[in-house]
Amino acid sequence: MSDRDHPETPGADPADSVRRHSGPLEELLAHIAAQTVSRDAYPELPEMEYFRRAWAKSGTTRLLRHSQKQVPENAGPLNSSNLVHRSLSLMREQSPAYLQHFLAYLDALSWMEQLNWGGAPRKGGRIKGR
Repeated sequence: MSDRDHPETPGADPADSVRRHSGPLEELLAHIAAQTVSRDAYPELPEMEYFRRAWAKSGTTRLLRHSQKQVPENAGPLNSSNLVHRSLSLMREQSPAYLQHFLAYLDALSWMEQLNWGGAPRKGGRIKGR
């Protein structure tokens, strides 16, 4: 019988098991895991939560100001820019925490859209041969 037929012995190095039973990618992942410093080595400072909240609040305020600038002066009640700004303002009044989560979600969607369309030709650009 070979080593592969025997169950692992207690106290054996898990990296040895990975090397015996896996490919190069799993060996690399095991090596990285062995070199990674635990998060416990760098405890989070209590002041960080204060700065996270302040940064989120300033970002929310900035985005609300930006949405207000998008509303035309003579916008009617059904103007889409006006509706967006009003809904964001009401959301801020009713639940500021939800507004922050909502804006973070929109920001993530925006980044995903930029990644998706990052390699696309610009508007007006034509592909040769068509």
